[in-house]
Amino acid sequence: MLEAIGQFGRSLKGPSPYEMSGSFLQKRKEKVMDGFKEHKESWELTGCSIMTDAWTDRKGRGVMNLVVHSAHGVLFLDSVECSGDRKDDKYIFELVDRYIEEIGEQHVVQVVTDNASVNTTAASLLTAKRPSIFWNGCAAHCLDLMLEDIGKLGPVEETIANARQVTVFLYAHTRVLDLMRKFLNRDLVRSGVTRFATAYLNLKSLLDNKKRVSKTI
Repeated sequence: MLEAIGQFGRSLKGPSPYEMSGSFLQKRKEKVMDGFKEHKESWELTGCSIMTDAWTDRKGRGVMNLVVHSAHGVLFLDSVECSGDRKDDKYIFELVDRYIEEIGEQHVVQVVTDNASVNTTAASLLTAKRPSIFWNGCAAHCLDLMLEDIGKLGPVEETIANARQVTVFLYAHTRVLDLMRKFLNRDLVRSGVTRFATAYLNLKSLLDNKKRVSKTI
């Protein structure tokens, strides 16, 4: 599209603000809604899963995203700011239950959340009201928590800390970093703050490149 605009030249007249906020916006909305129909047809045919993702932004505001997953793909459902609300089991249950009602209980197979204790209690409330719907914890989050606990064991914690120090040293000095990239011809996998699996990926990265890293240092 941008190439076509460039070929047309400066004489191209763009849409007016009225058109952008009126007819053009309405057409785009209709196209999006048409896309929803295919998702909803899939929900009726094979069922769907409601998935939640709760997080806190840089301003400390609590946000919960809700998406629907089905054989047709993933559809964003809603994003709820819950900063001023008490995010207890009842709140989460009522929020999820509202969207189950909107989609249709007969179309929802399961609800997937992280493994926080408050979600476990909310699952009990949902099971009592809608016994046909499963409530499952996110497998990836469960594995991440397992790796976090393993990382608290003495020898493992010390090894991860040493690996982090080596990585920080390499990336904190420009000349050393240039040498490392020259010898490795790639970057190391670095530990993340919130994803504990990255600490183990960092260890594997250092182990796989042990000789080259030693040569750099």
